Amino acid sequence: MANLPVQPAKRRSRRPMLLGILLLVGIIVIGGIWYFFIREEEEGVGKPDTVADQQEAADNALAILQDLVNDDNYATLGFRSRDEVKSATLGTPLTLYFVPLDGLQSFDGEGDPDQLLVDSEVVYYPVLVETDVRSSVGIQGGAEEGWTPVSFGTATLMQAVAQNRLTADNFLVQIPALGLYFVGERTADGLFLTAVVETGYDLPVGQPVAAADVFRILHDAALNVNTEAPM
Repeated sequence: MANLPVQPAKRRSRRPMLLGILLLVGIIVIGGIWYFFIREEEEGVGKPDTVADQQEAADNALAILQDLVNDDNYATLGFRSRDEVKSATLGTPLTLYFVPLDGLQSFDGEGDPDQLLVDSEVVYYPVLVETDVRSSVGIQGGAEEGWTPVSFGTATLMQAVAQNRLTADNFLVQIPALGLYFVGERTADGLFLTAVVETGYDLPVGQPVAAADVFRILHDAALNVNTEAPM
């Protein structure tokens, strides 16, 4: 599969690797497996290799997923049988952006909503069986530091994303503080976000909404987030 270019990072400094790892936890709990946590204690198994080529890292991630699937977890990881993963292939990748809480809290509805997006340095690849999305793998890094497989699974989320993805240029947007996920699209009319899971707000699943309106709707909820609550 031809490797699509990653969406350019929006106008904020690159975040440390640790930030991306912590960010991923919010997604991985939705039917995913955190590779380092389940494999690091196994004899002779270390962390996945970091490689320069993005596609090679994605292929390595798929191979790891195929190794991880067993009789106990294949359904959790999105497959209908253990053997399905043997024929799995990678789909078109999506870059993951996130919206920081402070940015959402300070958004006044007048600025450029695209400025709120921060590149997480994570790219997700849908994992397909024939043409159906079953699961996903995630890699993290960039052109300078290389790419490392970091997540495997997130089946429920990726299947929801697949139902609302319109073009190969779409990307994934997470608002970690509110636990929300959107498919993003940049158009001639600006940035649009489509909710892929129920939000609890006036943002119907599957309906593209101008990002400025999304952030305006979520602004009050962001102000009410208790940042001092224990994690």
